[in-house]
Amino acid sequence: MASRALPPTRDLSPDRAFCRAMLPRVSRTFAINIRLLRGSLSEAVRIGYLLCRAADTLEDAWPGSAGEIGARFDRLIAALAGDRTPAAELSGAAAGVDGGRAEFELLAELPRVLRVHAALPPADREAVTSCLRTLATGMRRYATRAAGRSAASPYLDDERELHDYCFVVAGCVGIMLTRLFATRVPARDPATEERRLALAPAVGEALQLTNILLDWPADVRRGRCFVPGAWLEERGAGPITSIWCRRAACATACSVCGPRCGPRPRWATRDAIPSSRGGRAARACPAASCGVRRSARCWWPTTRVPRGAWCWRAREPMSRLT
Repeated sequence: MASRALPPTRDLSPDRAFCRAMLPRVSRTFAINIRLLRGSLSEAVRIGYLLCRAADTLEDAWPGSAGEIGARFDRLIAALAGDRTPAAELSGAAAGVDGGRAEFELLAELPRVLRVHAALPPADREAVTSCLRTLATGMRRYATRAAGRSAASPYLDDERELHDYCFVVAGCVGIMLTRLFATRVPARDPATEERRLALAPAVGEALQLTNILLDWPADVRRGRCFVPGAWLEERGAGPITSIWCRRAACATACSVCGPRCGPRPRWATRDAIPSSRGGRAARACPAASCGVRRSARCWWPTTRVPRGAWCWRAREPMSRLT
């Protein structure tokens, strides 16, 4: 289904200013890399990230029943297709959430982000919309299922679901970025274009796998486990409610992931998705004057900053790498 653009307001300057100001408030790592991009590419990536962050908030930070969570995602998906009513409903509901967190402020101002999204060039808008549709639909499927399960149940059942989840929340973002880059610097031939799109999910999936391992202790303490349940059962790890402290969670992570990832369990995904494949994905991106390759090369190293490290720009400990 093609996206239908919401008619933009006459002057989008305030909305664009809001998006620029909001980005570093809901992202630390990626906000730095997006600054390397220029012009319309920078705006398209910024809007894509903010909309992905809005979906992430629906999945991670706004609890509810399976029906409530599903309805919120349905409103977001309908809003991306150009329907103003669900956008306003979702925005109003988020404004009533207590807490004053930047993620909910972003949701409360979602119509402003959508107006800038509607003003993107058609090819950029379609790339962003397609990505968000895949991401939000996949998140909805896993989040609504988790809401109907017990707190001790892992979020993902097996390795197949792990790979599927990493694609729907991150791999599709790699495809979006590749499509955005390609509109500025087209491939030399169809074979190169096909190769770019085939490699596009690799870096995003690697980043998500890295975050799953790095955030394991915090995720477990809040009742969310992204390490597949089948892996836990194989190692006799037991229900996630019994792995609540940081030390026990780290020991379990090494026990579960180490045998699969070679001799460096701390950075398990370094072997799970070889860096050479990520490098090929970066080299396949159109570089030219877009700063794309520099930005792509930054994404992978920045996710391997140890927890508690200091961000040079935010100057505060990074509790969650986003």
